[in-house]
Amino acid sequence: MTTQQSWLIAFYALVAAAALYATWSQNLQLMAPGSGFLDAYPAFLEQTKANPASRSITVDLFCLGLAMFVWMVLEARRLGMRGVWLYLLFGMLVAISVTVPIFLINR
Repeated sequence: MTTQQSWLIAFYALVAAAALYATWSQNLQLMAPGSGFLDAYPAFLEQTKANPASRSITVDLFCLGLAMFVWMVLEARRLGMRGVWLYLLFGMLVAISVTVPIFLINR
């Protein structure tokens, strides 16, 4: 492994860790004490449609995520990577901004 590859892996890991903290610190604030994600999910969806700015970013991230899912599946097939479905699942359950950098590390 070259020095450049090591730095790139470290960068991807840092992005994944920052994305995990940034997304889930907000998700946990949305959940009321004692409730789970399924209880907070309807409120989450409603707030993504609250105003034009939230709708814009929601549609933008959905379209980006969809493109990333297709690319990840095709890239995983090309490279013979197994378990790509786990990246897709965790992308939906955790955050796509967390799983894409991890996919890039494993790629």
